[in-house]
Amino acid sequence: AKNTMKIFMMHLILPFLFIIGTPASALSQWNQVSGLNSDDIKFVRSFDANLFYAGQNVSLIKSTDGGANWATSQILDMSGSPMVVLAEIHDIHFINSTTAFMAGVSSTSNQYVLYRSSNGGVNWTPWYTSGSGSWPRIFNRMDFESTNNLGVCVGTNGRIIKTSDGGGIWSLVLSNTTKDIYDVCVIDAMNVVAVGDEVILKSTNGGVNWAPQAMPSTWFKSVDFPSA
Repeated sequence: AKNTMKIFMMHLILPFLFIIGTPASALSQWNQVSGLNSDDIKFVRSFDANLFYAGQNVSLIKSTDGGANWATSQILDMSGSPMVVLAEIHDIHFINSTTAFMAGVSSTSNQYVLYRSSNGGVNWTPWYTSGSGSWPRIFNRMDFESTNNLGVCVGTNGRIIKTSDGGGIWSLVLSNTTKDIYDVCVIDAMNVVAVGDEVILKSTNGGVNWAPQAMPSTWFKSVDFPSA
C-alpha cells in the first residue's frame, strides 16, 4: 500500500513541483535538437555519456555526442537489408557495448516482437515473437537489473515475459491481469514493479509471480525506484 501511494502521489505532485519550483533560467536551458522527424517520441535511452537512442515509430534515432546531434540509424536485418516487418519500436536496452534488445510490435499479423543485436545495434534478428492473445499485441517497455541477468518486458493485454540469463531465453509468465502494462522497473534480482491501465503489479521473486496492488482507478505510464 505504501508503494502504491508513493507512485500515485508522485504522479500527482511532481509535475506541479517541477513547474512551480524550477527557476525560469533552468527551463530556458532546454534547446530543441535537430535530426528528429515529427513523429511521437516513444522513448529515449542512454548507454553511456555519449551514446543515446530515441524511438519514433519505426525510426531509431541515434546520438553519439551526448544528445547534441541526432541522426536516423537504419534498422538492418542480419543480411544487411532494411527491416520491413517492424511496425513500431517502443523500447531498447543495451546489455553491453555489443548486445542489445529492441521491443515493439511486428507488422506481420500484429505480433509481440523482441529483437536482438549482437554487434552494437547494427544488425537485428527476431529473438522472441508471439501472435497469441488479443489485438493489439505490443511490447511497451523492458528493464534489467544492474547485473543485466534478470530482465522483464511488458506489453498490452497483461503480457509479461522474463529472462534470467541476460536475454538468452525469454519465457511467458502469468501476470494475473489483462490490462495493458506500460512500464516496468526491475529494482533488484527479486523485486519488480510494473504499472499500466488501472493496474500496479509487484513481484518479489524475480518476476515469476505477480500480485496486483490496491490502487485508485487511474492510468500509470511510468515507474521508477531509485533503490529497493
